[in-house]
Amino acid sequence: RMALTAAFGLFHGFGFAGVLTGMDLAAGKTVQALLGFNLGVEAGQLLLLVLVWPVLHWMRSQCWPAAEAITATAAGVGIWVYLVRVFG
Repeated sequence: RMALTAAFGLFHGFGFAGVLTGMDLAAGKTVQALLGFNLGVEAGQLLLLVLVWPVLHWMRSQCWPAAEAITATAAGVGIWVYLVRVFG
């Protein structure tokens, strides 16, 4: 599980870092831009987690049958975004 998580994180990070290649960065600012970009992405993910976690926890405690459907939908959206970015 740890290796899978690390591989996904590395792959995911390369995708986000690829955005920086399209930007006109001043010489010597690459490290600062990459650090700032990654910190911003992490902060956004933590904010989303803080907002969504209570809802997911409540759903799980209620044994809501749609929880699996919501999880599958989130995974499907992630796969769709990936395919759109890679192929087109």
